Amino acid sequence: CHGLAACPGWLVCCDAGQACLVVYSLDQASGQLGQPQPCSLGESPVVGSAGQALVAASMGPRPRHVAFTAQHERLAVLCECTNVVTLHAFDMADGSVGPALHTCASFESMPRSVGCGIARSLASLLPTKVALLAALPFGLAAAAEVALHPPSGRLLVTTRGVPRGGSLRGLDPQSLAS
Repeated sequence: CHGLAACPGWLVCCDAGQACLVVYSLDQASGQLGQPQPCSLGESPVVGSAGQALVAASMGPRPRHVAFTAQHERLAVLCECTNVVTLHAFDMADGSVGPALHTCASFESMPRSVGCGIARSLASLLPTKVALLAALPFGLAAAAEVALHPPSGRLLVTTRGVPRGGSLRGLDPQSLAS
């Protein structure tokens, strides 16, 4: 697991390799974790270049970071290879994660990639390292981190990229939920 988010009674982890979240109950007094509950995130659109589509088709969306909104009623998941933030309902009673309520790009300046079907076909033929090398000339970005800014309630999202460098975006969870 990579990214972690905790709220009263629950711990949520990103498992990038399995393209899912793993939810654990969390005993507040002892810190003991309950049994893992894997949660599939489903398909994710790709934001970025045709090379980005190739990488996403080869490696999957790779959820890397997760953050709760201020009241813990929503969960923001940042996918590294598809460069999207998905917002999900979170049930504090049983730890269940609902389907994506909203999806948005982790950065603003690039359109959604085209040619995903071709990239998926090509990715099925190429080893992952070769797919990454083939994608570099088109430019790549990787969603890096999502965190809640408590005073404003905004989600802060960073992305790293080649050759463009990084970016920072602030998202209002209330506007994402609509």
